[in-house]
Amino acid sequence: MNGLDVSFIRSTIPVTVLFASIGFIFFGLMDMLAGKLFRQFIADPWLATFFRRS
Repeated sequence: MNGLDVSFIRSTIPVTVLFASIGFIFFGLMDMLAGKLFRQFIADPWLATFFRRS
């Protein structure tokens, strides 16, 4: 049954969308739990410069 459910999910949802949603949820939880540390990482000068250029 479990294998059937996984194959059904994989055939219904594109794998890229599945991984993107997992990553979005993961980083959302990470930001919520360790928000200060995560924002400090985002505020890194090199990363900020990179995001401003793109």
